[in-house]
Amino acid sequence: DTDTSGTQSELIQGENDLGGVGQRGFPTSDEVGLAGGVVQTTERGRLYWSPDAGAHWAQGAILGTYLWWGGPAGPLGFPVSQEEDADGEVVQYFEYGEIWWHPVDGATIDIY
Repeated sequence: DTDTSGTQSELIQGENDLGGVGQRGFPTSDEVGLAGGVVQTTERGRLYWSPDAGAHWAQGAILGTYLWWGGPAGPLGFPVSQEEDADGEVVQYFEYGEIWWHPVDGATIDIY
């Protein structure tokens, strides 16, 4: 189901809640319906929104790993958190798993 009617305001509100264009950069694409939600690419990453997960941002190495694993249509589903620092690593949680990034070891994923 890719019906995204009514989601633009939620995506814009999510962008504003996450720091707006000053933090994420200007949009470089239109909103695109994907896996029951929407995605919009910006200068510094991608903003995802779904009815169940809300609006969350992905960027950098975690975004690259997420896209390699299929993004929201893959086994992880939509992001449910922002990146979080965790003892020298960075983690981002998704509907069905998590991606960890370490500056030496790179990215690892855990699918629930």
